This record gives sequence, C-alpha cells and structure tokens, in this order.
Amino acid sequence: MGYNREQYQMKKVYLWATIAVATGVILTFTSCKKEGVYNPNKKISRIFYQSTGAKQLSQTWTWDGNKLSKIDYNQSGNYLHFEYDKRRVSKITDKNGDYTQIIYSGSKIDKINIYMSNQLAYTWTFTHKNGKISKMSREHFSINKNMSEKKMSEALSFILPAQTSANIAEVMSMHKNQKAATLTSYTVSFTWKGDNVEKEVYELAYDDGSLAITSYRNTYDKKKNPYYGFCGDIDVAYNFSKNNLKTVEETTSSNTVNEWEYTYTYDGNYPKEQIYIRRYSTSTTTTTTTYEYDK
Repeated sequence: MGYNREQYQMKKVYLWATIAVATGVILTFTSCKKEGVYNPNKKISRIFYQSTGAKQLSQTWTWDGNKLSKIDYNQSGNYLHFEYDKRRVSKITDKNGDYTQIIYSGSKIDKINIYMSNQLAYTWTFTHKNGKISKMSREHFSINKNMSEKKMSEALSFILPAQTSANIAEVMSMHKNQKAATLTSYTVSFTWKGDNVEKEVYELAYDDGSLAITSYRNTYDKKKNPYYGFCGDIDVAYNFSKNNLKTVEETTSSNTVNEWEYTYTYDGNYPKEQIYIRRYSTSTTTTTTTYEYDK
C-alpha cells in the first residue's frame, strides 16, 4: 500500500522529521524572478491535523517580518530553523542538527544537499525548461545502509511541494521490499499545464537493468494555494503549483491505480480547511487539515 499520507503528515517532525508549506516552504518553481523566496500574501500561523480522534495542533509558524524563521512541532517538541542568504532560504536545520542546504545557480535552484550526522547523505540536482523545474535527479551517498528513505523525503518536504515529497516516500516504500537489486538512479519528471504541475513521473533504475515507474496525474481548483508565492515584488514562493489540488491519480508499474481526493472550505480565496481522502483498492483513509493565518 505504501505511505499513508496522514501518517506522513503527522510525523513530519524532523527536517527529516522535509518543497509544501505546511506542507513546504521555500521554492516555487516558476519563471518568476528568483527561486527560493517565500513571502506569501497570507502567512500561515498554525496548522491542525485530524485523522482519528480529536483535532490536534501540529505546527506553529514564527515569522520575522516577511521571512519564515521557525516551525515548532507541537506534538514532539521538535522544530525547524530557517536561514537566509538575503531573501532566499539557504539552510534548514532541525533540533538534532541535521540540515538541508539549498544551492542556487543565478536565479534558479541548482542542488539540494541533505546532511545527516554532519555527513552528506543525499543530493538532488534540478533541471529547468522554459523557466520551470522539469526534472530532479538523486545521488545517494551511503553513509548508513539503514538510513531512512522517509527521512530523506521529509527533508525535502520543506523545499518541495508536500505532495511531491510524499510521493517520493510513497514510491520508495512501494518498491523497497520488492527489489533485491540495488537502486542506481532515481529521477522525477514534471509536466506543466499553465502554472500547475499536471503530471509527475518517478523512475527508479536498478543494477539488474530493471526500471520501476510510478506516475501521478493531478487536477486543481481555481483558488489560491497558500504555499505558492506570487510574481512581482514577492518573487516566488515555496510550492510548485498556483492552485490547490482537487484529485491525484496514481498509476504504478503493475498498473495498480489509487485515487486521492481533496475538498476545501475557503476563507475568501484561501483554504481554511482541507479534507483529504485516499482510496486504495482495499481501504479508504481521511485526514482533515485546518489552517490559521496571521491577522
């Protein structure tokens, strides 16, 4: 079945514990000015999750003017601290000292380095086409054979859209126990429709010559994504797509199809509540996310 997204969201308590605020924070991969600037019109202050039982406060966001400085995880006591090079996020560090380093080339993001125990664990390299991210490729530095793939994807969730970072974990989980061969490359390709990512393709190549492919096809509403930064004075923000997800269709190499559905309650053009329903072949899960914004 892979990752249960509500568990993934609730356990987002490290930098490994991470591009989607509240799900991401940093990059929007559009053609607007510099990547790495997150300065939304509506700034998230608190996020609540509810899957089973009562609604719980999950994240508290602290802003220093127009810059996000810290996210506290209220259930665990962990936190993330954000550092900047001028207006662009350059480093995200968790309570334990593990960190993600963002490297730019001109106005575009070039690489993301993920460090664990002060050692380089993973590098993601980005390719652009027509001013937008078209591909990201992963290089793995095996400092620990038991290193968690989930931790790696969680490290990315504050740099990539939440859905993309969750998909990375999902795909790895799906194939990890099915393969005796060694993973040699991992790429994610993006197809755009306007300002939204319409399709994502995840390709995992192994040293026995096999290739596992999982694809996601997305649809969107017309409302504003609070993680997306507009062009102009506020440059670009943290999420890939301008609008909010409505549906996701996942297709695996074995032709298994899973469906995900999102519905929203809005305060004006911005969501104040999201209900996420995931339908597997054998089960259905539901998670409710509530957003509060700075006044």
